[in-house]
Order: sequence, then structure tokens, then C-alpha cells
Amino acid sequence: MLAKQIKRIRRHKRVTAKVIGTSQVPRLCVAKSNQYIYAQLIDDGNC
Repeated sequence: MLAKQIKRIRRHKRVTAKVIGTSQVPRLCVAKSNQYIYAQLIDDGNC
């Protein structure tokens, strides 16, 4: 079980290192409800 948790943490670090929004290329966040679809552009450097 410990090996599975370590793999998950490594995968999480690898993905979050690549997913960073900049002012030139913002990160797109999409949320969906039954009635609407919401989209949000996020600049992580400006937070």
C-alpha cells in the first residue's frame, strides 16, 4: 500500500509542475453544472 501512495505523490508532483498558468498562457478551469458550463482563465503568477 505504501508503494501505491508514493507513486500517487510522485505523479501529483509531476502533473502540478507542468500545470502552471502564466499571463501569456493562462490556465483554463472548466466547471459544469446541469444547466451551465463555466470557464475561468487563471494566471497563477498574479495571485
